[in-house]
Amino acid sequence: VLYKFPKLPQTFIMNQITGLMDRSHEVHIFSERVPEQNKDHEAVKEYSLHENITYFEAPESYIEAARKTPYPLVKQLLKGRFDVLKFAQTPRKFPKKIRSLDKFSSEEEFDILHFHFGPMAKEHLHLTEETDAKTLASFYGSDVTSYPKNNQDVYDEVFEQVDEIIALSDHMQKNLQDL
Repeated sequence: VLYKFPKLPQTFIMNQITGLMDRSHEVHIFSERVPEQNKDHEAVKEYSLHENITYFEAPESYIEAARKTPYPLVKQLLKGRFDVLKFAQTPRKFPKKIRSLDKFSSEEEFDILHFHFGPMAKEHLHLTEETDAKTLASFYGSDVTSYPKNNQDVYDEVFEQVDEIIALSDHMQKNLQDL
């Protein structure tokens, strides 16, 4: 689960994905948004990654949210998923959570649900309720240093709910432990 994919500067994520595919693992990519770039990483074409990407298409404005949220919400309610109404506790994030839940296929069986970057884990933690998969969150930089500066508790739910936390370095690991 990522914010934008495929994003050229994030070669390390591309390498993780293609490395798993080289080892015959099936990879599904969930991304909030399509990056605004004209050129893809060469591996996107080589591995036909566009076939593996599902975009949550998070609304960018209140008007867009009002237009795009009712159908996925009704779909969830018709499935008997009244618990999705709890997302209304954070009205600004409600449309994003409903859209991601709608696009995340709970019928698919996953072994691992991997959140890239702390904020993505925080935003889409509700997806962990849709699967029996092991969950992990990878932290890479500003998500450890600047993002939590004004709110030391920002990742408490992530730390409680995911199975594993991965830090890019020992220094980041210590910062996460301090949080």
